Amino acid sequence: FAGKRVAVIGGGASAMDSAATALEAGATRVDLLIRRAELPR
Repeated sequence: FAGKRVAVIGGGASAMDSAATALEAGATRVDLLIRRAELPR
């Protein structure tokens, strides 16, 4: 993912883990695609 923009679909714990992993792997940007008005708790 180094130097890439990444999109993660979802807003749950797995999506957050995937976003963090992409950033740790060098992604320049991570966008979370969520259909809800608020993030789940």
